[in-house]
Amino acid sequence: MSIVIVIDDLFHIHEKGGEYLAVAWELQPAFRLRNVDFGELIVWAAIGTVLLIPLVTGHLRANKWARRQSWTLLGLLALLAVFAVGVDMLIIMIYWDVPRFVIRLLALTETAGEIVPMALYLTFVIKLALMPDQPIFKRRSPAGERGSVGAQT
Repeated sequence: MSIVIVIDDLFHIHEKGGEYLAVAWELQPAFRLRNVDFGELIVWAAIGTVLLIPLVTGHLRANKWARRQSWTLLGLLALLAVFAVGVDMLIIMIYWDVPRFVIRLLALTETAGEIVPMALYLTFVIKLALMPDQPIFKRRSPAGERGSVGAQT
């Protein structure tokens, strides 16, 4: 999935595809979003759908441990999407109605909201590669068992 995002960034696939679809399908602006924005969303939805098939197949065929890890990765991907898509579209929708510092603040939020999940994703994958059997967080011991802080339950 990460390589697809990098390739898209490098070749501007969703931007070019969105422009093409906006014209070819005569998409109309709505909700203060441009027709090109809807085209870009359609391109990403198509890419996501194609990628979803092997991801779901792999998840369903995986053992219990691997499925738990895939849920963590999916959560990080969803967090990334909230900022990469949600905040980006919000900025477009309110761009002309708010002071510039609000737009700058939202743009900074969008960037940080993309970088943090990607960094966590990378950290998690490296951790899985180097120490697959070690939990990321140690469970706390039940109340009253002070002598075994961090013990596994």
